[in-house]
Amino acid sequence: GYNQGMAKTSAAYKVYVHQDALIVNKNFVFDLLKIFAADDVGIVGMIGARKLPASGVWWDAMRTYGRVLHACEPECVVETACMEPVGDWLEMEALDGLLLATAVDVPWREDLFDGWHFYDVSMCKEMQRRGYKAVVPRQDSFWCIHCPKEKPLAAEYKTYQRRFLREYGHELEPEI
Repeated sequence: GYNQGMAKTSAAYKVYVHQDALIVNKNFVFDLLKIFAADDVGIVGMIGARKLPASGVWWDAMRTYGRVLHACEPECVVETACMEPVGDWLEMEALDGLLLATAVDVPWREDLFDGWHFYDVSMCKEMQRRGYKAVVPRQDSFWCIHCPKEKPLAAEYKTYQRRFLREYGHELEPEI
């Protein structure tokens, strides 16, 4: 679907947002344009990993940055706040796909990832292969709210993880 959407618009910037995420930053467009003023920034996400671990799973990284407000149930709001960039943004190796904005058109790897897992981290690696940065902005207040249904990881998660590591594993330089 993301490749189809990208092909059907001539917009310079695209925002890919999950159906269960809500943008609450009233200056979202202006804040993105400020970040994309740097020609080498290709993709922006709300939360991610500075360096991926050997597993390729971004949330297992030693240094995670960004913030998201999770409203999983009506009476359960959880703040996921990792480290914050000191400047306006910080380069990451991987971003979570709940909300991604792009300044360049790079094809999503649907040949490898046709579901909910690792498509986002794969896009970050594809951007990096082309010389673009994946970044997380400094968020003085939350830019989005995520309202996911709590569920265990899908059975196919490990399959996608193996695909990711086969394709990109040699490019990872995990922190120890």
